[in-house]
Amino acid sequence: MLVQHYTGRTPLVHVDLYRLERGAAVDDLGLEELASGAVVAVEWAERLPRPLEGSVVVRIEDLGSDQRRISIEPGTAEPEDR
Repeated sequence: MLVQHYTGRTPLVHVDLYRLERGAAVDDLGLEELASGAVVAVEWAERLPRPLEGSVVVRIEDLGSDQRRISIEPGTAEPEDR
């Protein structure tokens, strides 16, 4: 499933872009409209053609031995290619 909606005090929209190519197919999802009144969490966000307005990027890096490094930064830069 590409888009999953969760209801609650603050609605959450989970978007998984793993199976989509970067560009037009992503634009067809209407993520800006989904973000109206909800929090949108995007996996594989590097496939977005551009950052979403007001977004933040959260990266979770596996350091091994049950350790993770979490970084949070503004989503104003172009998504990096991986």
